[in-house]
Amino acid sequence: MTKKRFRALQRIHENVEPPIAVCSGPINLANAEDAKKIIDTAKEMSSTLPVKLIVVDTLNRASGGVDENAAGPMGLIFNQLSRIAEEVGAGVIVLHHNTQGKTKMRGSSAVPASADVLMSLEKRSDDIREAKITAANDIPEGQSFRFRLRQVEITPRTADADAEHTVVMDAIGSDQKGDAVASQAVLNRAAELLQLFDRLNEAGRFGRAALLSAARDHQIVSEGKSGSEQLRVTLKELKRQGRLDYSHQDIWSLQTGPMSNVPISSLKEGDFGPMDLDQ
Repeated sequence: MTKKRFRALQRIHENVEPPIAVCSGPINLANAEDAKKIIDTAKEMSSTLPVKLIVVDTLNRASGGVDENAAGPMGLIFNQLSRIAEEVGAGVIVLHHNTQGKTKMRGSSAVPASADVLMSLEKRSDDIREAKITAANDIPEGQSFRFRLRQVEITPRTADADAEHTVVMDAIGSDQKGDAVASQAVLNRAAELLQLFDRLNEAGRFGRAALLSAARDHQIVSEGKSGSEQLRVTLKELKRQGRLDYSHQDIWSLQTGPMSNVPISSLKEGDFGPMDLDQ
């Protein structure tokens, strides 16, 4: 899977070869000899280009069958990871899973206790994920960024086989101040509003008042002033996702831009009653 995604990135970036090496063989970090192999390999590679980051995917697969709930063995594994980081001079990222259906990290408390930074990854909608710093020693907690999983074709369809696809990450904004992230209700409303916008607009632009009225008709937002505020919050989220932008009067697809000379939809603001248009 990792190699597929790198192939997709190469296609997107015109076959540029990233300075990344992938080791798909078994690794047992409970074994000091395996840790030494990683160190020796990284030092050998550094003769050409310094190794700055090592990613372990996942902790379970690299633990040689050690019981994740056992604090002693897990502590020894993280000792080896610290040794790798120090001797190579690189950062180390370890991917680990939560317990199924829960937010608590799986296994011993020695796992989070041994990390300098903890970052959670959550599904915010069908194609949007959010990474957030939940604990850290030397940087502010609560910082987050979102990304969209975009499907990319890496092998075209042939007469004998279907096309092969994978996904890549597209950043859609960051939250450097640790502001509150959108609720699931806002994300759901954003998805519904985007669908409505796509149905109503012509050439990627639409009047803001007209969209507000249509959203009320479809019960996406409430009546009255609260509906106007719901629209504002939802548009803000869609802008953060990189899908729509807006002014006091108009809303447009970011693929169209605010200065487009194409006509706005034939559905005019005058076709509807008075609106509350609080920015």
